[in-house]
Amino acid sequence: MLVIEQDPLSSEAVAGTIEELGHELDWASSGKEAMDKLTRSEFDVVLLDVFLPDFSATRLIPELKRIRSDIGIIPMAERNSRDLEREIRRLGILYYMTKPVSSVDLKDLLNHVSKRLVHK
Repeated sequence: MLVIEQDPLSSEAVAGTIEELGHELDWASSGKEAMDKLTRSEFDVVLLDVFLPDFSATRLIPELKRIRSDIGIIPMAERNSRDLEREIRRLGILYYMTKPVSSVDLKDLLNHVSKRLVHK
């Protein structure tokens, strides 16, 4: 799993939950770094901060899917609007989360996604 997040506090909270569930984890703090990692390594799922310093999610999601079309993407937004969520959902994401991300919700979501990936 690749977490693309610029905020260290959010990263730590998400990391604890992901590692607790036994998922392998890698980090990127920018869209460019994420694209570089995705071209070099295999990831099934990406947790993506919607507002990165170098890319918006609406620009980055198509780039990530161009690199790996079957990647599952879960955007996380601190500042949300219906228009933004609608635009991002049209890009073929797995799920849309708002921050702060609850560890219970993240566990439930990752368990659901893991089961789905196993049955592919």
